[in-house]
Amino acid sequence: MLILNIIFALYILIIVLIHQIGFLVNIKVNKKQYMFMLFYFGIAYAFLAAQINPPPLWDLVHHYNEIDRMRSGGLDYALTQGRYKELFIINFIYYAVSLFDYNNLLVFITIFIEYMIFTYISCDLKEKYERERNTIAFSINFFLFFALVNIVLSISGIRNVFAFSIASLAVYMDLFKQRKGIIKYLLYILPIFIHPSTIIVPVARIFVLTPKMYKLAPLLIIWGIFASNISELLESSSIGALQTAGYLLKLYGESSTIIDYRVVIVNVIFVSIIIIACLYILKKKHLNYNIGQLQYITFIIIYLFVALGSLQNVLIFNRMLYGLAFLILPLIHLILQSISKKIRTLFVIICIVFFTGMIMYQGLELFHAITYYK
Repeated sequence: MLILNIIFALYILIIVLIHQIGFLVNIKVNKKQYMFMLFYFGIAYAFLAAQINPPPLWDLVHHYNEIDRMRSGGLDYALTQGRYKELFIINFIYYAVSLFDYNNLLVFITIFIEYMIFTYISCDLKEKYERERNTIAFSINFFLFFALVNIVLSISGIRNVFAFSIASLAVYMDLFKQRKGIIKYLLYILPIFIHPSTIIVPVARIFVLTPKMYKLAPLLIIWGIFASNISELLESSSIGALQTAGYLLKLYGESSTIIDYRVVIVNVIFVSIIIIACLYILKKKHLNYNIGQLQYITFIIIYLFVALGSLQNVLIFNRMLYGLAFLILPLIHLILQSISKKIRTLFVIICIVFFTGMIMYQGLELFHAITYYK
């Protein structure tokens, strides 16, 4: 096992190094090669993450306890008494994991699926933007993903990032790729039954009737004022998932969780920069973007104004950044194509400073959490 851990760790370091070199020189990697690189990276990362013994304060401890209860109580417990019986998707996954004598399989499954969604979107963009003169956009996306997805909470919280990864895939297929069919609608709905907080994604999608809707987006920043009313409305619903969403909205508002507001401030600044870049693209009529790309940008503007409106409930704001980790992948390409060379250089520097600081902070947080309780 130790040898396997070393091999996977070295592979991860090599992939990180390749993406760092991508800022300096143009690395010629085709879609198929890039797909294999990220695929094995996902396996390596999920494998190492699954071996972490969670500290007592991590949510992962509660998830493992629930799996143990399912292992003892069987299917009857899962369906009638389970902690997440109203959320049938995550309930099923927990029950499936309980059939094996290895709770850590939960982390491997969720992390692996998240990175396969990241791999799918990245490789799809690789094909679309194959003729780009450099690989900077892909390198930025790789590191921004880790900065926004929160390394610690993606392992500890499990459900949040997992649910937002699927919901973000729905937005990508629906708006950016303009896909038809029922699958994209299922991808909007199913994540709600993993974590109800993703209900914000289909709600934001409803606002994207035309690209012009971005003009009304700033009004959404005041939604937090009505959070308690929205919570009561959701809790009065007869649908279990909506009741849970209302309960969580109220819980996040009342939570006394210790928040590092330095991180919040940095995230708010970065989100504001992304909003400004999106508004710039939509106002430049000479940029020849199709309706799907314009709707996608409009969605992100709406989504981020809702995120800023949730700052009085910082836990909600933080969770919405998980979705941005996936949503931003196509956006970086669009931004870099739309701005002048000088502004592009400044934007790249801002991204590098942001993801370097965030990844270092999260790395120290992970190291502290793992070593403190040993």
